[in-house]
Amino acid sequence: DIREYVGIHCSSGGGDVTEIGDQNLIMGTAHVGHDSKIGDQNVIANGSLLAGHVVLGNRVVVGGACAIAQRCWVGSYAMLGGGSMVERDVPPYVRVQGDRAKIRGLNVVQFVRSDFSDEEKSALSRLYKELWLSRRSGPVRSVREKAEEAMEGNKYADSEHCQHLLAFVLDSVNATSPMRCQGLCPPRTLD
Repeated sequence: DIREYVGIHCSSGGGDVTEIGDQNLIMGTAHVGHDSKIGDQNVIANGSLLAGHVVLGNRVVVGGACAIAQRCWVGSYAMLGGGSMVERDVPPYVRVQGDRAKIRGLNVVQFVRSDFSDEEKSALSRLYKELWLSRRSGPVRSVREKAEEAMEGNKYADSEHCQHLLAFVLDSVNATSPMRCQGLCPPRTLD
């Protein structure tokens, strides 16, 4: 459904298009910018603003009055809390919130709604902790280094969702194209 006063802009140039997938709910006064790619089964709540060239995966929930900056990618199964200002890529399967959105945890509600197996939920939880919560002794390691290590070690080879998360993280942190924003939303720090 596309509700009242939604603005969806066509492509800004030749050779590209603005795409809206199937079974999306785009609520009143939302804005989808030019050349954006919206996957399937997403909810974009009232007053949310997606700038140009935004890529939204599948089954994403964008809370009310969110703003997503130009060229940001939001991974499948992510949840953006209401009023969030997103200026970096949002990994799949996580919740983000805040002005300059920060990762707040896994989107476990979507796991239940999407009927993820217990094994998948457990694997995603382990990987999330490894990427964003691990505090091993020794030198500080970046999310890139942790993701590369997990990918090379085939630790999560039997988990399609973990493979998707690792590929998204590595694609985002290694992005050099001017058509991509630079980097991932950071995790919330515990002060």
